[in-house]
Amino acid sequence: MTKKQLKKAIYTSIFIEGKSHLETFEKFRGKSKLTPDELADEVAKTPNQQKHSELLNLRIAFIIALSLVIILRIIGIYVLTLVESLPISVFLLSLIFGIAIPILGIFAAMKGRVDMYFVVGVFLVLGALRSFTKGLDTNNLVIIGTVLIPLFVAVILAFYIPKKMKIKFTKKVVSEATDGGTNKKLVYHFESSQTTEDLLDGELQA
Repeated sequence: MTKKQLKKAIYTSIFIEGKSHLETFEKFRGKSKLTPDELADEVAKTPNQQKHSELLNLRIAFIIALSLVIILRIIGIYVLTLVESLPISVFLLSLIFGIAIPILGIFAAMKGRVDMYFVVGVFLVLGALRSFTKGLDTNNLVIIGTVLIPLFVAVILAFYIPKKMKIKFTKKVVSEATDGGTNKKLVYHFESSQTTEDLLDGELQA
């Protein structure tokens, strides 16, 4: 199983099927070239539905910022086409940085695709740098406020949200008695993201 296939399988197991991080870790342990620590890190990066819901406000802010970037880019492209004839290369780059990448970010925020946030963040940074190099009037506060602020907010959230999504995990060596003596096993534990209300509901149902 390749790393890409493994990431997709981990996402499906945790986010789609609702299995725990520990159950997912044990399921794929030894089925890839990743070390146990690397696998645990990949599993920890994938949020469950509850963790995804806990960060709803941040995700909404991210989606709003990206939506503003899309709207402003569309307006900008339209204005430029009225003023001058855009080369096809410039037109395509404007579509990629201004529309396609933000749409990918919105998809990531809605579907819990943490692996996409970093890609979106990097391309948004490149888009911001491109705006400066293309002669953006940095002395005009209106332009700064309407164009760059939503872009900077989106960039910050693109790198911040995945950090908040990540589940903490610990590991320890446990000794197990066997017929031949004692075996030592490395045991991993993933921090539960259950709320107190969830735990109480579970106890009542039991």
